[in-house]
Amino acid sequence: MNLELIVDNLSKTYTAESGALFGASTKVHALKNVGFRLAPGQSLGIVGESGSGKTTLAKVLAGFADADGGTARLGDHNLLSIRRHQRARLLQMVFQDPFGSVNPKLLLGTQLREAMPDSDNTSLAANELMATVGLSGDHLARYPHQISGGQRQRFAIARALAARPSLLIADEPVSSLDLSVQAQIINLLNSLRRERGFSQIVIAHDLAVIANTCENVIVMKDGAAVEAGPVSDVLAKPSHAYTRRLLAAVPIMKP
Repeated sequence: MNLELIVDNLSKTYTAESGALFGASTKVHALKNVGFRLAPGQSLGIVGESGSGKTTLAKVLAGFADADGGTARLGDHNLLSIRRHQRARLLQMVFQDPFGSVNPKLLLGTQLREAMPDSDNTSLAANELMATVGLSGDHLARYPHQISGGQRQRFAIARALAARPSLLIADEPVSSLDLSVQAQIINLLNSLRRERGFSQIVIAHDLAVIANTCENVIVMKDGAAVEAGPVSDVLAKPSHAYTRRLLAAVPIMKP
């Protein structure tokens, strides 16, 4: 099920305490009227420094935070109002921390089967899904602490795909991994998207990751989208000074 994502004027405000005695609280605009479209099967990068709003955007879309205004629709589904279990059938997230995002007390096989639709919940389907992300079926009998960080991230991807989502949101999916493992996970996400046809949002502070995973990019600063367009255009001729600063901070490896 491949669906178009349409986000329009999405906003989110947090209240931050000053920390001083009798200090007044202030409002932090984490999202300022953010809007974009993501076609079925396409990959969109959201890039920016810490505090730019990119993770808040992911949390709002995934239902981990409420928006103050705006709309977000995946096909005919209003992502801002449907129940969490309904949203889980449409979109899944892969988080930055491959250990914190899995249950340390449950076998990998148990966690994977819990994410699968009843019709797919078989040993054969579980083994096939593990093979898809480059893991052995033997890993299903292990606990998260018994595998490496790169293997845990592969498993997190397998568990996300078990629900057959239309949209996968990867929030800093490689930032906590070694450089050699980063390339493997990036290549895995690219190949899985081509094979399965899901749409993808990749959130990163590193433009090199976006360059190797996405067709289009949105650059965020202080909760607002300051630049957007095809990755090749934004990297070659950035129009915003903030984007030029991000480009100067990291070497870009063209896909």
